[in-house]
Amino acid sequence: MREHLPNRREHDVISFTWTWGDVTSEWLISVSRYSDGRVAEVFLGESPKRGSELESLLQDGCVLISQLLQRGMTLAELRKSLGREGIRPDAPAGSILGLIVDQMQPSEST
Repeated sequence: MREHLPNRREHDVISFTWTWGDVTSEWLISVSRYSDGRVAEVFLGESPKRGSELESLLQDGCVLISQLLQRGMTLAELRKSLGREGIRPDAPAGSILGLIVDQMQPSEST
């Protein structure tokens, strides 16, 4: 069951860099939280690829991440489910969606 969000909620804006091949891009995400500090949703903010297929995929990915979080999945569980560059659980994210989850992780310990 989906946990509803309060009308007013704390949020942070996080900047991160994603490199794919020879291309490096700066991205912004907005992370909203429940009153107890758990991450509730994530939105794609400023995009260096306005109108691109990558931007659309990331917007959809943020919606899916938000839906999973609102249905009880923790960031730690989500992070564990996403691909890594290597076999170690602390290896770098294998995708930009994994990097988004990693950027939110320090604020939530569960």
